[in-house]
Amino acid sequence: MKVKNLAIFLFFLVIAQAKKLGNDSTKTLRFTSSYNAYLSWSNFSNKYSRYSVFRNYECRHVNFSGANLQDTRFDETDAYKCNFQEADLTNAFLSYTTFENSNFQKAILKDVQGFFNNFVGANFQQATLKNMQNKKSDFFQAEFNDADLSEVYITESNFQGINFSNVNLFGADLSESNLSDCLFQVVNLQNAYFNLATLTNTYYDEVNLQGSKFESTDLRFSFFKNSNLDNTIFAESNLLGVSFQDSKLTNLKFQGSNLSEAQLENIVFINANFNESNLSKAQLSNASLQGASLQNVILENAILAGANLEGADLSGSQLINANLSGANLQNTNLDNVIFTGANLDGADFRGAFIDNTNFEDVNIEKAIFQ
Repeated sequence: MKVKNLAIFLFFLVIAQAKKLGNDSTKTLRFTSSYNAYLSWSNFSNKYSRYSVFRNYECRHVNFSGANLQDTRFDETDAYKCNFQEADLTNAFLSYTTFENSNFQKAILKDVQGFFNNFVGANFQQATLKNMQNKKSDFFQAEFNDADLSEVYITESNFQGINFSNVNLFGADLSESNLSDCLFQVVNLQNAYFNLATLTNTYYDEVNLQGSKFESTDLRFSFFKNSNLDNTIFAESNLLGVSFQDSKLTNLKFQGSNLSEAQLENIVFINANFNESNLSKAQLSNASLQGASLQNVILENAILAGANLEGADLSGSQLINANLSGANLQNTNLDNVIFTGANLDGADFRGAFIDNTNFEDVNIEKAIFQ
């Protein structure tokens, strides 16, 4: 009890001194605590606590609402279920600290840095986390509705199952993080980075993904709807069973990616690059791949019935047992293409470049060659 009372006395003494200092930037206030202090259930609401250091503290259920915590450090501290609502933690440094179930609603966490933090169940609704830099932290079951996470660098962290509705993630870098089962609805993800991240079973609705990068990313069974993916990169990624619906898809790059069993019916791809990718068993009925680059692509057992491939480069690709009935292959490059066992009934090959092309055991009934 004496340790607790001493710690509280010292803290309020610092706050009193802070009020005297005011906003004079030439004077530096620094509160360095003794270790293993106990401040649980304390009330620092609307207090000036700038430059404070909480190291090895037990701060459970502390009320920091509206407090000035700029440049504060939380190291190896238990801040379970604390209230930081509308607090200002600009430039704070957080490491090895538990903020589980804490409330950061409308708080300012701009330029915060740190690593190995526990934010499980934390509430960041309407909070500003712009330019936060945090690694190897856990945000499982955290709430981010209407939050600003623009230009954050939060890598190697856990966001599994998070609802990112109405969140600003412009320029965010979430590389190597776990974002499986997340919901992105009405979200700005323009120029975001998800390299080496896990995004299996993610759902995107009315999302701006222009210029985003998903390199070596796991996007299996993800669903993109009513979204803008212009100039997005999916190189060397796993998009098994992915689905695109009613979205803008100009200048997409899928080089070296796995798109097997992808659901791409009726999709319009403009200037898409699928070189070296795997589209086996992909559903591409009535899709538009006009002018697309499909060099050395595996399209075995793919469904391309009624697809528009005019002007596409399919050189070196394998379309074994593929269904291209009624497909438009005018002016395509079919050099070294393998159509073994394919259904080419009614396909239009006028103007196509055909050299070393394998048509063994194909169905070319009603196909047009000139």
